Amino acid sequence: MKNSGKQAPKTNDKVNKENLEQELYEAFHNTKEFGGYDINVRAQDGGKVNLQGIVDVKKDMDRAVEFANDFPGVTGVENNLTVSTDGAIDDDSVYTEVNQELGADPAINDEKIHFTVEKGVVSLFGETDSQAARNAAASAASKARGVRTVNNQIRITHPGDRIDNIPLW
Repeated sequence: MKNSGKQAPKTNDKVNKENLEQELYEAFHNTKEFGGYDINVRAQDGGKVNLQGIVDVKKDMDRAVEFANDFPGVTGVENNLTVSTDGAIDDDSVYTEVNQELGADPAINDEKIHFTVEKGVVSLFGETDSQAARNAAASAASKARGVRTVNNQIRITHPGDRIDNIPLW
């Protein structure tokens, strides 16, 4: 997805790092999705950018990196964004929020998905029958406050692969 119709900075077919830095910074601050965050951009020669700032949840951090990667003239993104929360949040709070996010998504069978939380790292386990449901679980978990990263260990199984589907006679 290309962002807001911006054109790549022009300097004899070479990306001007100051223009790229300014244009991407403005794009972040003029986009409703990121307008509430103070995301700073530092560009290097060749179109590589470094993102710095604080976002509320991992999902917003991932979207900011995606947004920058899709921006015209950007050739790479170094992510130095920080996920922060309002006030102290411990693993028990993260667990509660991840549980709520997983339960709220109808694409996820939360009876077959289990997870642990340690120092903000959510590890997902269990099984599902599709890649879409596996991805939905990781996406839902990343929306919870305090999640630093998601380790998705959910297996994709097919109904015919289950041992309880093997005829006994």
